[in-house]
Amino acid sequence: PQDFQAGYECARVLRELKRPAEAQRILGGIALPKDAALASKYFALLAVVSEERNDVLAAERLFRRAYDLAPDSFDIFLSLVRIQLRSSPTSARLTLPAPPRDLSAEQHFGLGLMFASHNDWADAIPHFEKTLRVEPSSAAATYNLALAYRGAARAEDAISLLTRAVEQRPNA
Repeated sequence: PQDFQAGYECARVLRELKRPAEAQRILGGIALPKDAALASKYFALLAVVSEERNDVLAAERLFRRAYDLAPDSFDIFLSLVRIQLRSSPTSARLTLPAPPRDLSAEQHFGLGLMFASHNDWADAIPHFEKTLRVEPSSAAATYNLALAYRGAARAEDAISLLTRAVEQRPNA
């Protein structure tokens, strides 16, 4: 019962078997590891289990703890964003921590899409802009950034962006 790795793996398997209550019980019985990477994995799994048990507040708190321990983990950051978007309206959300450094264009684009799909234009815009800085010819990023500008009541920025795109790529 005190072996972290055995308890963690058992809880992970129980979760995959759709038995989150048992997984949570196992996780509650193992000692928190001192290693930050392992502790982050522990909190992330506990957060997923909490989310599956519809305890969204606990899941959000646990994802935040996991991310504090592993601030370069895109997967944990993505989970934190997903749970915050699911749990509360834009006006009631806690401030998200900064995303991991050195995200790829695809990762920024994915984050932008997540925010845009919840009409959170202010948070979507920087990710689409970063995607375009890395991949200036991305038609998908251009299109979604224009939509985000429009959603954020920045129609002139959208028009300017689309005008530049058509000038640079007539088939845009």
